[in-house]
Amino acid sequence: MIWALIMSMYELFDHGLYNVTMQFVNAVMIWALTFSIASYCAFRLTSNYNGKTWAINENVVNVYRIIAYIAAPVVIVKSVSFALSHGGATDLVYTLREQTIDEDSGFSLGPLAYVLHIVYVLLFVTVDRDKINKRDFILTFIVSMAFFFGSMSKTTLFVIFVSILYILYSRKKITLKPIIIFAVAFTVLGLLFTWVRGSTEENEMVFTFGDLLAMYTVSPIVAFSYETAECSSFFGEYTLRFYNSLMYSLGFSDVQALGPIQEFTKVPIPTNVYTVMAPYFRDFGYKGIFYFALFEGFVIGWLYKMSESGHNVLRLIYTYIVVLLVLQFFDENIFVGLSNLIQIIILIWLCHIKFEFSSEVSKDSTSPLKDDNIP
Repeated sequence: MIWALIMSMYELFDHGLYNVTMQFVNAVMIWALTFSIASYCAFRLTSNYNGKTWAINENVVNVYRIIAYIAAPVVIVKSVSFALSHGGATDLVYTLREQTIDEDSGFSLGPLAYVLHIVYVLLFVTVDRDKINKRDFILTFIVSMAFFFGSMSKTTLFVIFVSILYILYSRKKITLKPIIIFAVAFTVLGLLFTWVRGSTEENEMVFTFGDLLAMYTVSPIVAFSYETAECSSFFGEYTLRFYNSLMYSLGFSDVQALGPIQEFTKVPIPTNVYTVMAPYFRDFGYKGIFYFALFEGFVIGWLYKMSESGHNVLRLIYTYIVVLLVLQFFDENIFVGLSNLIQIIILIWLCHIKFEFSSEVSKDSTSPLKDDNIP
């Protein structure tokens, strides 16, 4: 559905971009068909989850809250003060984003950057309740928006709103109507935001609104059309960035992993997003797209079945996966962003575990919390 929408936009809008080649057509057919068939088979073959609901460890959640509430104002102060010292107040929005993505800007949130994952999980568990605590939700939402403001990242904003909508929808608290309204509003407001974010006193409105519409929706499929297959200089250079970075950090490899920001290419407007298929194609060609679609399809199909049949922990993990799936036309964030996914999984798991401490050594010092009131 995502791909049909993007390709329809490419055909219907007067975007002025280069032509899409058969390279993209072949790749997206392999990806979409393989992923869809694999996920459907996994969904059908997986039995319903019949276990008990995992109860939330409120003590761990409260620790998350304390960390998030303390970190949020620090992030705002640190980001804004650095931005104001390197630009005027009128350029604040532009400078906040530039200092985040420009590695040479000298700005870094340091360990505070990792708190964003805690904020995500805190938002998930706050919304995933039979009855949402309004005060907790409002405070968590404010903290989440503070982290968004500190980086001006639309991806962060997207995670916040999509996760809220998906959890409410999966719990049958809302229908598809507000999700559709959000999708339209996010697209329009997100592009307007980028339009403003990209302007400075010296260079007003670098791109028109139409340019941004093309850049952030259909330019990735055009950029992919001119990618080179199997062009990596070593195994998994583009796909296995997390593994390569880990091996380099541990001293097991002398090859430094690629940075998170990709190089720009002109199509003819500049873009640095190349769809979910790009890293697989660069490293392994069409067969890479096939094998990764097959693997991800099976895993996500299984995860969806478990989520839909009542496994609340996997529902929270799937909530994050949903965001990555929606953004597949834009970029790859599962394997390339594996570090983020692992952190999310660990944080979700920790807030559903009961920790037991005693003077005697126990073989089971931790155990999953079960809610006996829920079948």
